[in-house]
Amino acid sequence: MHDPSYRAAIEQCAAATWRSNRDAAMLDQAVVVQVFAILGWTTDRLGQVS
Repeated sequence: MHDPSYRAAIEQCAAATWRSNRDAAMLDQAVVVQVFAILGWTTDRLGQVS
């Protein structure tokens, strides 16, 4: 089952990155791109994260 606290923690981390470290070098990193992409998914797709 999906625990909403995990998504909340990821959202806080992503928001902090977006606010304080939004330069081309950081945003081009694969992990940052993946985090922002996954945050855009609906909750029914979260089981597809690998």
